[in-house]
Amino acid sequence: MKELIEPGDYVKDKLSGYEGVARSVVSWWHNCDRVVVQPVGMRKEKYIPTGETIEAPQLIIVEKGRVKLDVEIEPLTFKYGDKVKDNLSSYEGAVYGFALYLNGCRRVAVQSSNLHEGHPVDEVWFPPQQLSLVKEGDKPKRVSSGGPMPEPKEKRTPSHS
Repeated sequence: MKELIEPGDYVKDKLSGYEGVARSVVSWWHNCDRVVVQPVGMRKEKYIPTGETIEAPQLIIVEKGRVKLDVEIEPLTFKYGDKVKDNLSSYEGAVYGFALYLNGCRRVAVQSSNLHEGHPVDEVWFPPQQLSLVKEGDKPKRVSSGGPMPEPKEKRTPSHS
């Protein structure tokens, strides 16, 4: 099993060679995890470069825990699919994602079941301490988001060629 990337790990993109420290890790219910990779150091132009969001499966860990902050990470209190309510705005929805930042900050993505003009509403991120559990969700099934596929029985030529 592939080792999970955590904030502070030094990582490298297998496709582009882009590398840096994992600044945040976002895990989604549909198993499409993403990492914001922050290059190390200043640029010649004397600015701090912004990080790039890269799909976790295409990253390799070069050095585990290169950057360590002296913070205690609170354990997660919610699971994917739990119905929660924001204590300030009364916004309700299902837990859809989790983010963990290099400074130890956690956020929970909440997806409403409501529609706006016939379209789903985007998820909203909340601090977990601001949420209350309304109802435990069913155990979600996290399915593979890709990988090797079986060889097709019939090979077809695309019609656009």
